[in-house]
Amino acid sequence: MEISILFENDDLVVINKPAGLVVHPDGRTKEETLVDWLLEAYPNITHVGESWQKDDGTVIPRPGIVHRLDRDTSGVLLIAKTQTAFEYYKSQFQERAIHKTYRAFVYGNIKRDEGSVNRKIGKSKKDFRMWSATRGARGKMRDAVTEYKVIARSSKCSYLEVYPKTGRTHQIRVHT
Repeated sequence: MEISILFENDDLVVINKPAGLVVHPDGRTKEETLVDWLLEAYPNITHVGESWQKDDGTVIPRPGIVHRLDRDTSGVLLIAKTQTAFEYYKSQFQERAIHKTYRAFVYGNIKRDEGSVNRKIGKSKKDFRMWSATRGARGKMRDAVTEYKVIARSSKCSYLEVYPKTGRTHQIRVHT
């Protein structure tokens, strides 16, 4: 696996995650993940960060993972090399001190040059594994705000710069 390192110091490594790569295991699939690469390249981060516990009690390690990107999303990821760095960057994300910018192609001609989508996100009524911001979504509805600016448009699609103000799972995909 080839991962581009954009920056590194004693506390942090900043990488460019390629599209198609899963950040950490989900307990269901056996495919190679970014965590596999991290543990090989940085074995000292094994106990940095927080593990994730699934509903069935299975514990999924996420060494150094401060935040995630979806499998199909490429972009910059911060990986903590120390617990102190992990706590610091985690708090920066929670306090919205880190500003995220994404680029996305969306179907349709977005008429307004810029705008904001403020729609709660819940589970899809059609598929419990999916997320939805439409009427009829199920489960706990979580606040989600996404701002956007049109970079280019055609009659069939628009190219956007997107700024999520909250960090919900699949937020950009659901809001655009």
